[in-house]
Amino acid sequence: MKGASVEIHGDSFLRKLYDFFNKHWLVSALIASMSGAWFSIVKFIKPPFIVDAADNLTLLGHWVTWPVFGVSVFFIVMKSYGDRRNELLKTSGYVVSSTLLQCVNSVTKYKLDRFYEFIRQNYSNQEALPFKEITQPKKQIRSILEYIQVALSEIFGIDRDDITLCVLYKDSENADWAFLERINVSSSLGVRELTTNRRSTFYRLMHSEGGSVFYPSKVDAINRSEYLPSPKDSVYNNIGSVFVCDISMKNDSGKDDVFSAVLCVSTFGKQLCDEKDDDAITKIKTKIIPVFESRIRLEMALLFIKEGLLSRCTECFPKSE
Repeated sequence: MKGASVEIHGDSFLRKLYDFFNKHWLVSALIASMSGAWFSIVKFIKPPFIVDAADNLTLLGHWVTWPVFGVSVFFIVMKSYGDRRNELLKTSGYVVSSTLLQCVNSVTKYKLDRFYEFIRQNYSNQEALPFKEITQPKKQIRSILEYIQVALSEIFGIDRDDITLCVLYKDSENADWAFLERINVSSSLGVRELTTNRRSTFYRLMHSEGGSVFYPSKVDAINRSEYLPSPKDSVYNNIGSVFVCDISMKNDSGKDDVFSAVLCVSTFGKQLCDEKDDDAITKIKTKIIPVFESRIRLEMALLFIKEGLLSRCTECFPKSE
């Protein structure tokens, strides 16, 4: 997967060569017309030492003509392939954008429809409505995870059953980590092992300065002792990708967490991208997942208000449940 800029998969030299010819259009035009111009010179001008008296190419003529022909053909094929790849990538970029937009709109509509239904059922109610009954962040977070699953499945061609997602959460420094929501996550790996084992990607995230950790190749992560494989991984020979990001909320100082939360995404049987594809890695980390990340953060904040702050105050809000 690439961006809007022209890229060719394969050797970096070819990519640079293609970019050079795209930038210098006059050089491209000269090389493309070089073969035709040379054959015209040979046919009509018949330069000495290139063409003999019988109008046949001399040895020197062969040594000059065929390389000129080869360079011209190579250039035309490379340019045509690059142009075709560019068109496909633009189409792919459009599909990615359309899929993300559709999924994000669906997530928003899910919440909007529920709020509308709540209003229809309660608009004539003269009593104060408890905030806890209005917002349902856990249901919303599960819906968001389901749409992340849909987006990754459609964009990367991975079966939805082979994409697992979960949100791990704890609401205080002394609390234990727990699954808030999870989809297709194996029960064979417990939360404690995921959060304390030094070989887990979660552990790597919690002990790094970055906000996310992405391994396009689980095999590579396992070799670096930074991914803890599950029994399902062994079924797929550890082929897949893993992405985790910190969605915690910091206090005013920015040092400590008001609440801690981590989003985990894992694929099986197919990688999201090649481990050397820097452009694709950047897009996944900064374009695709973050589209949904802010919505999860919003629901996490509502969850903390609902189950944390409101439980401390019995006078500020109407009592419920």
